[in-house]
Amino acid sequence: MVVQGRSTKSSSSKSSSSKNTSYAVSKSGMKVAPGSSAYDRVVSQGGAKVTLDNGDGGYVRKNSDGSTTSYNSSYGSGSGGSGGGSYGYDYDFMDEYKRALGAAQDSAAEAYRKQIEAGVNQINAQRDPLKQQYNDAAQQEYIANMQSKKSLPDQLAAQGLGTDGLAESSNIALDTQYGNNLNNLTRDYNNSLTSLDSDISQLQATGDMQIAQNASQYQQQLAAAILAQQQQQAQFAQQMQLAKYNNEQARQMAEYNNSLAMQRDAAQAALSAGAKSSLGSSSYKPNLTYSQAQSAINNGDYSDEIANAYQYYTGTRPSLTISPDTADQLSRWWSANDSGTFNSLVQRELSAGRLTQAELAAWLQSRGMS
Repeated sequence: MVVQGRSTKSSSSKSSSSKNTSYAVSKSGMKVAPGSSAYDRVVSQGGAKVTLDNGDGGYVRKNSDGSTTSYNSSYGSGSGGSGGGSYGYDYDFMDEYKRALGAAQDSAAEAYRKQIEAGVNQINAQRDPLKQQYNDAAQQEYIANMQSKKSLPDQLAAQGLGTDGLAESSNIALDTQYGNNLNNLTRDYNNSLTSLDSDISQLQATGDMQIAQNASQYQQQLAAAILAQQQQQAQFAQQMQLAKYNNEQARQMAEYNNSLAMQRDAAQAALSAGAKSSLGSSSYKPNLTYSQAQSAINNGDYSDEIANAYQYYTGTRPSLTISPDTADQLSRWWSANDSGTFNSLVQRELSAGRLTQAELAAWLQSRGMS
């Protein structure tokens, strides 16, 4: 049921912008109704304020940067401000998520790089001890060779072999042994260095793979978030299209009910004038039975068709009731908003099941409206 014919209030009559605001949207996507501390907290933390009915059946959202985004009756984004997305979604949320995800990825990658650097430093720290061991062993081989050469003449003399030719060949044998020992030490030292280089390469390759896997995981999270947002956008678009369809159906039903009411009034006028016979087969006859009309009223459903059928069978209009809290809420909305915003709020409550057509009709009757 839509209240029509009410003039739009001037902006100067509103004490605050929240009177035209249906809800605020936090950065997590939660909707908060105005008039509460939670609403004020969400707005102060940069949440978007959504104002229903901007004059063309759509609504206006106030963004955290002070700009506005208008959404008309075709549910597309207007040009009231920057930062708005199609179907009323604000891409600032996704941008913030991307930045946070990128920062987390960079932090994780930096942690991996530091681990790699620490491991490389630990491996490289083995080079100096290895070199010192090699130098010490080489020096020992040199000293042993010199000592052997020094004691060689005495050894040959003791054996009665003190010829120059034998002494020379013995020195050559000692030098050869020394060279072989030194070569073995050098080979082992170089093999140890190669092993260290291999360990570093393996460590770096493993770290690079971890960084790549970490980046892939973050990309998967981002892709999942984008997909979820797209699904939310599609769902939002469907909801908006359904709301548009329901509004159109309500408008057509109102026209139909008005037509029925006119037929009823005409039939009652003819009967009261004593012209019942002149109506013939075209006289008003409701489509609903009495039990159907009574059951609809008991279930909270109410329309002109239901009321007319009830009056047709009983001779009186239905007796409707509404709780004081609900009546007080409707009165506050009526006082604080223009008719377009009031209708939008009522439609929202009707769609959510928090208000029935019968309660709305009872409130309208209490104010002398139909």
